[in-house]
Amino acid sequence: EARYRRDTGASFRTCPHLEHADLRGANMRGADLDNARLAGANLDGADLRRSSLRRADCRGASFVNAKLQQADMDGADLDSAILQGAKLEQARIVQASINNATFADADLRRATLERVIASCIGCLDGPSFEGANLEAVEISACDLRKASFEGAFMREAIIVDSDLTGARFGGVFFDPATTITRSNLAGAQLEGVMLDGMEIEGVDLRGANLHSARVRDASIVKCDLSGA
Repeated sequence: EARYRRDTGASFRTCPHLEHADLRGANMRGADLDNARLAGANLDGADLRRSSLRRADCRGASFVNAKLQQADMDGADLDSAILQGAKLEQARIVQASINNATFADADLRRATLERVIASCIGCLDGPSFEGANLEAVEISACDLRKASFEGAFMREAIIVDSDLTGARFGGVFFDPATTITRSNLAGAQLEGVMLDGMEIEGVDLRGANLHSARVRDASIVKCDLSGA
């Protein structure tokens, strides 16, 4: 296994094969890692701020406590990647695959998740965002079936055109500025969640668990609540 430390803004296009590399704590700020092969690599604590990981193969890679603020991860394969505690403020995660990935306790404030796929057929659980800071995150046209958001902070979050069938939201902090529109939350676990003042429109909530949920002053329009 190689251990790398590169100057800010370095390009890795000439050495794209970094599978299982030891990159713990590496300074890779602004690095060009487009199409890099990082499967199984250890990037715990690495500085990847403003780096580009477009279409990178990050399957099973570890980014625990890594700095990924404003990183561009469009088209990246993050299946089984570990991003626990990672700093992902304003990161772009578009058309990425995140089957079995964990973002537990990660900071995703103002991050963009668009057309993200986590539809692992036969998987018991989806990706984990447990305890993550998802303040003002935008989740658009994503497939996050069976995802766990338990204990996440989702103030001012925007969820639109996304499939969150069977997702778990126990202990999530929403606020009136959080909006959920044209999305599928059938079978979702929302027990005890406060939805006060939220705008929920065109959402499929069939069979969702809303036991003890609070919906004071919420706007619930054109939603299917049959069996909930």
